[in-house]
Amino acid sequence: MAPARKRWLTDGLDLDSNSRDPLPLDYPPQIPGACRSAADSVVYRGPPPVADGDSRSDDPDRPRAFPIPLDLSPRRREFESREKSAWVGSIIVHAAIVLLIAFLIAPADFSGYTTQTLVMTLSEEQPEIPIPMMLVDDVASEDSSLLAEVEEDPEIVKPVEVSLDVARPVIKLAGMKTKSGKSVGNVSGGARGSFFGIEAVGQDFVYIVDRSGSMNGVRYRRAIDELTRSIRELREDQRFFVLLFSSSSTPMFNGVQSMDMMQATAENKERLEDWLATIGTGGGTNPNSSLRTALRMNPNAVFMLSDGEFTETKSGKRGTLLKAGGDALSIAQASGTSIPIHAIAFEDPRSCKNMKELAELTGGEYRFVNSSGKTQRELLADARALMAEPKSKSRMRRQGQLSHQIGSIQVSEKAKQTYADLLVDDFEDAYGKIGEPDAAAPVPPLSELLELLEALVSSDPRRIALAPLQDKVAGELSRRLHEVADTAEVESACDAIIRWRGSRAATSVLDRVADHLATLNHDEPSKAFTRLRLIKRLHPQSKAVDVCQTLCDRIRDQIVQQSNQLLQRGDLVAAIRMLRTTSSGEFDPTVRSLTYQTLRDLTMKQLAAARDASLSHNRELKDSINAQLQKGFENDPLLDQWRKERVSRELNARRMLLQVGNNHRYAGIKQKRQQLQAIIDRYPEAIAATQAQAQLDQLPRWEAAVEQEESELIRMMDDTRRR
Repeated sequence: MAPARKRWLTDGLDLDSNSRDPLPLDYPPQIPGACRSAADSVVYRGPPPVADGDSRSDDPDRPRAFPIPLDLSPRRREFESREKSAWVGSIIVHAAIVLLIAFLIAPADFSGYTTQTLVMTLSEEQPEIPIPMMLVDDVASEDSSLLAEVEEDPEIVKPVEVSLDVARPVIKLAGMKTKSGKSVGNVSGGARGSFFGIEAVGQDFVYIVDRSGSMNGVRYRRAIDELTRSIRELREDQRFFVLLFSSSSTPMFNGVQSMDMMQATAENKERLEDWLATIGTGGGTNPNSSLRTALRMNPNAVFMLSDGEFTETKSGKRGTLLKAGGDALSIAQASGTSIPIHAIAFEDPRSCKNMKELAELTGGEYRFVNSSGKTQRELLADARALMAEPKSKSRMRRQGQLSHQIGSIQVSEKAKQTYADLLVDDFEDAYGKIGEPDAAAPVPPLSELLELLEALVSSDPRRIALAPLQDKVAGELSRRLHEVADTAEVESACDAIIRWRGSRAATSVLDRVADHLATLNHDEPSKAFTRLRLIKRLHPQSKAVDVCQTLCDRIRDQIVQQSNQLLQRGDLVAAIRMLRTTSSGEFDPTVRSLTYQTLRDLTMKQLAAARDASLSHNRELKDSINAQLQKGFENDPLLDQWRKERVSRELNARRMLLQVGNNHRYAGIKQKRQQLQAIIDRYPEAIAATQAQAQLDQLPRWEAAVEQEESELIRMMDDTRRR
C-alpha cells in the first residue's frame, strides 16, 4: 500500500526510471462522472483514492470500492467568487481610465457646442462635399460680414453654389450655434460688439487692455477712446467686463464691486468712463491674471489689446507676450474652452507674431492696428492735401497729428523723407531757403520756424532719416533766438521745446537752446526749478539738466547760507522765522519744498542737540534750545509734529539696531555691515546711529575672528577624517 502511494505522489516527476515500479494504467482509479465535483478536475488535496483490498488483484470482475470524493466546493466557490470580483473591479477601473483619456483628448466640446454639416457644391459635375461646421466657424471669425447672410432656420443646412471665378465664395450659413441658448448664426437684429474693426456676435464680452508704461501718451488715450466707443454701442440687454493690465491685473472699478458681468445700461457705461479717466499707465506687461479672469467668466468673445512689449516679472528681462513665465498661450490652452480671443497688436509690429498666435489658437481674429490706421500712401496723400490748404490754426493742429503718425516705426525712411520735403518746400516757398538769409524774402515768424522744427522732430523722433535736416532747422532757430530782443518770445519758444514729447530728436534740439535757458534762469531764478522738473522727466539725457541744476543748487545754497549765518550769530529764532517766511511766501512749489526741507533739517538738529544736552545733564542748554524753538515757531503745530517724528525715528533706529544684534553670529559679516550702514544713512541724528557706527568699526576684527574659527573647524574635521 505504502509503495503504491509513494509512487503515485512522485508520478510525473523526472526521476530515474529504475527507482520506481511501473503502475497500472488505470491507477489512480477514475472517479465515476456522477460522483465528480468541480474540485476534482483541479487538484486532489487529500490522500489518493484507493480500492478495498489488493489493488493489483487479477480478478477483473471483482467490484472495487471507491472513497467519497473530497468536498472542496465551499472553499472553491469562495475562491471563484473572489476571482470574479477581481475581474469585475479590473474591468471597471480600466473602463474609467479609458473614459478619462477619451475625455482629455477628444476634440468634442461638452459645454453644449453642436456640429452640423454644410454641403458645398463646386459645380454640377462634382459631387457634394460635406464640410464640418467647425470650418465654417473659422471662416466666419475671419470675415464677420459673412454672418449677415445667416438664415434663420435652426435645422436645415442649405447647399451653397460656389463659382470658381470668384476670389472668395459667399457662404450662406443656417442653424449655426455655438452654445446652448447663444445663437451665432442668426444675426439679423442680433447682439454684437466691435473693437478696432473686429466684430463678434453674442451677449457677453470681456475687454483686456494693456496699460503698461509703453502705452503711455497718445497710444493709451487712443485705446481707451476705442474701448469707450465699443461699450457705448452695446445694447442694454448685453453685458460687458473690462480688465486693464500692467505688472498686475486691474479689474473694472478696481475689483471693489462684483467680479461678474455688468449690464450695458447707460448708467453703467457712464460709471465705466468716469473710472477709466482715473486710470493711468505704468509698470510692466503681464496679461496672465487678466486672461485667466476673462476665460473664467465664459463670455461669447474676448477682445485683447496689447503693444506686446513684455517685461518678465521675475527676471526683469524683456521677452515676448507669449513666451514668458506662465505665458498667455499656455493659459488659453489649459482653459478647456472654445472662447475666441480677438487679438489686436497695437502700434508695435514686434507684437504681431505673438498676438496672431494667440488668436489662431483660440479661433479668434487677429489685427494689427498702426498708429494712424492708414497706409503710408494714404498718409502722404493727406500731407499733400494739407500743404495745399492756407495756413491756419486748424491746419497746424492737423499737421501735428499727421507728423506723429508719420513718426511711427511702421513708416519707412523714404516716406519720412518725402513728408519732410513737403514741409520744407512749403516753408521755403514762403520765406526762402533755410539758413541762407535773403533780403528780398520776408523774415519767418519765430512761431512758424518752431512749428516746422516740431513737425520734423515728431516725424522722425529717433533721428534715423531726418537728423541732418533737423540739425539745420535747429541751428537756424538758435540763431533767431539770439537775434530776438523780446525775452518773452524767447522764453515761450524755450518752454515749448521743453514740453515736447521726450525723444532723441527733441533732446538734440533742447541741447542747442540750453544756453538760452541759462540766461532765462538767471533773469528769473524762481522758474528754474519748474524747468528742471520738466526736463528731468521728459529729457533726462539733455545738457539742459545740468544748466538748470546748477542754478537751482545755487539758490538752495543761498537759502542754507542765510540760515547758517544767523545760526553762527546765535540767533536761532531769526533763522527759523526767515525760513518760515520764505516757505510760506514762495509761489514756486519746488522752492517752497526746498525751504521747508531746510527748516526741517535745522529743527531736527536743534532737537538732537537738546537731547544730547539732557543726556549730559546740561539742563540750562536744553531749556535754552527749547525756548528758542518755541519762540521761533510761535505756537506753530509743526514743531510738535517734528518732536514726535524725532522720537519715532529714534525708536525705529533702536529697533533696527536690536535686530542686527539678535542675528546669528554666522548670519554673515556682509549682511551685518549693510544693516548697520542702513541705520547710519537713514537716521543719522539718532543715538542708535552712533552705536551702529561703533559696531561698524569693529566689524573687521569680528570678521578676522570668524575666519580663524572657521579655519579651526576645518582643521578639526580633517583630523577626524584621517583617524
